[in-house]
Amino acid sequence: MNLLQTSNGKITDGKNEVRLRGAFIGGWMNTENWMNGYPGTDHELREMFAAELGAENASFFFERWMDHHFTEADVIFLRQCGANAVRIPFNYRHFEDDARPFHYIQKGFARLNQALGWCAKHGVYAVLDLHAVQGYQNHDWHSDNSTHHALLWQHPHFQDRLTALWEEFARRYADNPTVAGYNIMNEPASRPTRATPAPPPTPSNRPVLNAIYRRVAAAIRAIDPRHIIFLDGDEYSTVFDGLEAPFTDNLVYCFHAYIPPSIGRGAYPGKIDGRHWDKSAIREHTVQSQAYRFAARYNVPLHCGEFGVNLDVAPCERSDRLRGIDDQIAVLEELGISWATVNYKDIGDYFWLAPWIGIDPQSPYMRRVGPLLKVKASLRADTWFDPVAGVSPADQALRELAGMLSGPSDRAGSGTHEDLKRLLDGLPWHIAQSAHEHVEQLLLTAFARAFKGMTESQLDEALASFRHERCLVNRDWLAVLTKWMNEPWKRRPI
Repeated sequence: MNLLQTSNGKITDGKNEVRLRGAFIGGWMNTENWMNGYPGTDHELREMFAAELGAENASFFFERWMDHHFTEADVIFLRQCGANAVRIPFNYRHFEDDARPFHYIQKGFARLNQALGWCAKHGVYAVLDLHAVQGYQNHDWHSDNSTHHALLWQHPHFQDRLTALWEEFARRYADNPTVAGYNIMNEPASRPTRATPAPPPTPSNRPVLNAIYRRVAAAIRAIDPRHIIFLDGDEYSTVFDGLEAPFTDNLVYCFHAYIPPSIGRGAYPGKIDGRHWDKSAIREHTVQSQAYRFAARYNVPLHCGEFGVNLDVAPCERSDRLRGIDDQIAVLEELGISWATVNYKDIGDYFWLAPWIGIDPQSPYMRRVGPLLKVKASLRADTWFDPVAGVSPADQALRELAGMLSGPSDRAGSGTHEDLKRLLDGLPWHIAQSAHEHVEQLLLTAFARAFKGMTESQLDEALASFRHERCLVNRDWLAVLTKWMNEPWKRRPI
C-alpha cells in the first residue's frame, strides 16, 4: 500500500487519485448505546459492570466484547464487498487513564495495531478517528460525555492531553502507509453547553477550535510530516463558516450528512420534511453546504465521514430509503467525495441507521438484552431515538409536561407523533435531559445485572454473537454499497 497524500484537491497515492469508500467501525473501540444496546455512555457502562459483576469479570466482559466485535474476518468481508477504507473511531480511555494523564496504555495500542495489521494484509486503508476526546469535544453520548458540557474548549489541561496523545500516535504510525490519516476529533461542537433551538445556541468557541487544530497539526507535523490530517467542521461536522483557511499541507476536511431522503420517512422521490427531494435536490443540498463551498474555495478534498440509511420504516418505505441512499452516494461520487457509512456492525434495526451486518435477534446476546431494548424504546431512554412505532406512554407524559411548560393547553395537539416532536422541541432541554438521564441510570443497572452470575464461558458465548460469521447481512443495503464500492471512479490528473 502506498502512503496517501493530497494533491490539487484530491486524495492520491502519489500516482493516482484514491477515492476512499467504506464503513465506520462503530461500537468497537468506542461503544455507543444504540450500537451495542446499553443505555447511557461507555464509561458509565464500564463503571456499572465493575460494581455489579466485580472488576475482574467486568474486565473479562469488555475485553472479549472487543475481541469478537472486530476481527480479521470482518476486514476480509469488507474488502470482498469492495471497501478500500474504514474509519476506526476510538475512545481516548483505551490509550490514557484520567488518573495518569500523559502515560499511555500499551494494551490499547496493541489492539489497534492488530487491526491495522489486518487492514494492511487485505489492502484496506484506516482513518484513525479520535471519537471521544479528553474533556469532551461535544455534548453527546458518542463522545462518552455524560455531563453534556464540552470542557475541552475551556481547559488547557485537556487541550494539552489531546495534543500529547496525537504526538504519541504520530510517533507510532508515521511510517505506516495503512493509516490513511489522523482525524483529530470527531464532531466538535465548540459551544460549551448544549442549548435548545430557542433561545439561540450559546456562542461558539470557533477561535479556540481553530487554535487547537493548528496546535495539534503542528505537533503531528513535527513528528510525521507526511500523513493526511482530517479536520471536521464545527457543530457536529456541519459548520465550516469561521474555520480558518487550510494552514498546512495534506489536509482533508470532513463533514457528516444525515439527510431526509436516506433517513426520513415518506415516498422518495417526493416530499419529505416539507421539501421535495430527488437526486437533483440532493446534489443542490450538497453543493450548497458549507463543507462543499469551503472545499471548493480552497481546493481541498472532502470526506463524508458519516451518513447512513434508515431501514426501521414501514415495509412499503424500505425501497424509498434505499433509493434515497443510492442517490446520495451517486452525488458524492459525482462530486469526487470520499465516504464512510454508519455503521458497519451493530445490534441491527433497533435504531434507524441500518448496519451492513447486524447481530442475529436469536443470538445469546440479543436474547439476554432484547427485553431491555423494548423498555429503552418505550421509555425513550435514548433522547435522540425516533421510533417508527409512534407515541408511547412515556411520550404522553413528556407531552403533558411540555404542555404545562409551553403555555395554552391547545398546544397539546391531537396526540400524533408530529405533535410530540413539535412539543418536545419546545421543552426546556435540561428538563427533558434530566428525565432521560434518570431513566438511563435505572436501565444501566438492569443491563449490567442481565449478565450477573454468568460464568466466563457463558459470557464469552453471549459476546461471540458479535462475530462476523454469526451476524446477518442487510442484503438489499449491501447491494447498494457493493455497486458503488466496485464502480471505477473517473481518475482525474493529479
